[in-house]
Amino acid sequence: MNYEKHRRRQDPRRLRARDYIPEPLVWLPKSDEESTGPRSFGGMGGVWGGRAFDNDDLFGVALNRACGERMRASRRDAEIVWGALSNVDWKHNNGDTASYTFRAAGDLIASIVGNGTDYMDFYCTSAYGQVEHWIGVAMAAEGWRWSVLDDGPLASDVGAGDEP
Repeated sequence: MNYEKHRRRQDPRRLRARDYIPEPLVWLPKSDEESTGPRSFGGMGGVWGGRAFDNDDLFGVALNRACGERMRASRRDAEIVWGALSNVDWKHNNGDTASYTFRAAGDLIASIVGNGTDYMDFYCTSAYGQVEHWIGVAMAAEGWRWSVLDDGPLASDVGAGDEP
């Protein structure tokens, strides 16, 4: 059997993560007519070959602004951020929420890191549900706080838990 003949065909018009070079992101708030109240970000994820960065994902924009440079500079830091996104509930001061599955967390990180990565490069690379202090503080500066339990209180007012 000729493997090349039976491979899944790639759509040449599709922008993959390795073709995407992150640029400075600017978020402009939507007008009152476009805003319908708190929004929810996240999803199922799992885009093989990577996906382009979604500028409409306000959590992703905040994560890129807060941790993007550090994630691009250190793969280990990107892996640690995977654990901070996977099965963690994030809530913004304006009521927006974000929650990511294991694959969706890998998708988001790959879209920020770029360089040809996809979700499998970060899938299960650290302990899930663990938000390190530096991530919590960086995201708190963007207005995001975290919680591991759906029905529990947010971990702290600064988003960094009780870690020293």
